[in-house]
Amino acid sequence: MSVENNATVPAAHLQALLTALDDIVFEINGDLVFKNVWVRDESNLFMPKAAFLGKRIPDVMGDLSERFVATVGEAMKTNKAQELVYPHIDNSKPNWYRATVRTVMESPSPADYQLIIAIRDITAAKQAESEIQEKNRILDGLLNNLPVILYRMNADGKITAADGAGIYTVPGWSNEALVGTNGFVLAADMKETFLKGMAGLQCRALNSFVINGADYYFDTMVVPDKNNPGGIICFAVDVTTAKRTRRELEESFRHIEKQAAQLLIDNNFKDRILSIISHDLRQPMASVMALTSLLQDMDDSLSEQELKNAFGELNRMANRNMRMLDGILLWIKSETKGYVYEPHKVRLWDNMDDANGIYEYDQRLRQIVFVNEINVDTTVNAHEQMLLFVNRNLIGNATKYSPTNGRITARATKGNNNDVVISITDEGQGVAKEFLDKLFSPVNHELQSSKVQSAGIALSICRDLVAGMGGKIWVESEMGKGATFFYSLPC
Repeated sequence: MSVENNATVPAAHLQALLTALDDIVFEINGDLVFKNVWVRDESNLFMPKAAFLGKRIPDVMGDLSERFVATVGEAMKTNKAQELVYPHIDNSKPNWYRATVRTVMESPSPADYQLIIAIRDITAAKQAESEIQEKNRILDGLLNNLPVILYRMNADGKITAADGAGIYTVPGWSNEALVGTNGFVLAADMKETFLKGMAGLQCRALNSFVINGADYYFDTMVVPDKNNPGGIICFAVDVTTAKRTRRELEESFRHIEKQAAQLLIDNNFKDRILSIISHDLRQPMASVMALTSLLQDMDDSLSEQELKNAFGELNRMANRNMRMLDGILLWIKSETKGYVYEPHKVRLWDNMDDANGIYEYDQRLRQIVFVNEINVDTTVNAHEQMLLFVNRNLIGNATKYSPTNGRITARATKGNNNDVVISITDEGQGVAKEFLDKLFSPVNHELQSSKVQSAGIALSICRDLVAGMGGKIWVESEMGKGATFFYSLPC
């Protein structure tokens, strides 16, 4: 420690100054002139200590001068120690100081009046105080602006203090209303959690209750109260809005899932309609176009009888197409709500022959023979248009995949369950074993790369129609040996 000594300070006074020494000690007179400087560490000074001597406070203390002058004046006036807390004169430094001004020797003459200014660095204490203030500010902000409640309970369960904006989210609650209330009664579902806290454990639970028919929820943290033996401190966050919102979201999700499921059904239905257009409408229209094109090219060379026969064929095609459209419309109707299935006796041979009619022209071009081996008296209990749809699709697939000069055979045999088993066999390449169980699926990515991709959706419709008529459908095939599609119907 270095000392700047002035001979005007008596030894007794110097001893008093040294006894009172803090980080920095200034001696000044009544005229506010610096007479001596004592300092532990010169780095605490904002200029060399010798530069203070002989100068007045207003000359060196800058913006702090007015406060220092007022504090010194009060000490001289009252002859009592005065304190001043101030920041470093250099604003770029974080230091804070506490200055204590004391009168050492009074004198009528200001030049002989002696005072000391003892200064201590309180930066650490000031920072700790600021941190506490910031924490209190945050806590006040939480309590006053967020839906939280902070309350204390003694060992008997009595609430001794309560604060927080969350109190006022519950009808009838207030600070005054809660204080004095028994917590075990107010939050009966929290009793076990409260007792754990009173036993010294930190725990958490969801407090729920009903007021005026409305549910309320508080997520509550319970900790032992170190200053109140057996007591606890509870921090409760009102999560009522979150819980209600979650319920609403869950309900919305269920509604969305229901809509998504319906959309999937609708999309599947649309896919089936497109399949019908490409599979059932395109073929007969192609046959009509081929025949009319032939008539146009050969108009001059055809006899009157040949023209009559050709137009008769066109008429039969148109009638079949009309019946086919009726069947498609019937299937669409069957897919809607409120449809009532009304079966009746249908002659199988007639239905199968009618179904094959739209493919006869294509079969003749490729020299494919269709053989209807069904007994003309065999009947099934079904819907004629639904059955036509099924037979048309199965014969259409058989025609499509049959080789030139191939044969398609339709048969019907008596089943074991008071039903009739109908089969349609072709001589095509057949279906790979791994695809047999997937043919009737409306959406199958594996089949989309196979030769049977165009039949997938139509076959799924056939499956639905056969099931709707009380039967079932399946397929048997071996690669290179063709395929046989079976379905059963009650007789």
